[in-house]
Amino acid sequence: RRPPPAWLLSTLGRPEDGLGWLPAPLADVVLRQAALWPPPATAPPYASWGRRLAAALLDGLFVVPPILCYFAYLFAVVWARENITALNRGVAISTTRATIPIVAFICLITFFVLLVRTLVREGRTGQSPGKRILQIELLDARTGRPVGVGRALVRRLAHVLDSLPCHLGFLWPLWDAEHQTFADKLVHTVVLDRPGRGPAMGG
Repeated sequence: RRPPPAWLLSTLGRPEDGLGWLPAPLADVVLRQAALWPPPATAPPYASWGRRLAAALLDGLFVVPPILCYFAYLFAVVWARENITALNRGVAISTTRATIPIVAFICLITFFVLLVRTLVREGRTGQSPGKRILQIELLDARTGRPVGVGRALVRRLAHVLDSLPCHLGFLWPLWDAEHQTFADKLVHTVVLDRPGRGPAMGG
């Protein structure tokens, strides 16, 4: 195993003349290696606030279609009641009374299935659908690994803290050193840029 450059310096160096007693090529190698030890610390590539916001909006578009379908159905029912002939109005009203609860149930179940699917993907892989498109990832701040479904759920629930007061927690990443919301700080998570972890954004 190659010893670290710091050890080489302490072992080979002489206080009276430094590395001057070594052959010039070897001295250059030792000094060059010592300049690279330890490697300079670099900040993790934290995702920008704008990309996090865009990912959240995309996640909303992913789960909201069942709700929109339900309201579209209600609008169609109201329109039908106002525009059908009096002869068929009684039949239409009885039919819609029977179908509205069924449509509502189907839309609600579909909404929760999409919501749970988004949560599971975010917990297991670090990427919800929106995060995958924007190529960002939710990870444990200490291990750099996905946080799991349980902590992802706790983080979602903890967003209640971000909304108090005046949605300050959602704005906190704008000036926070680690770009964390209050929920991120509570469950020790960070959101990082992952250029290779999603579809290409251009070209």
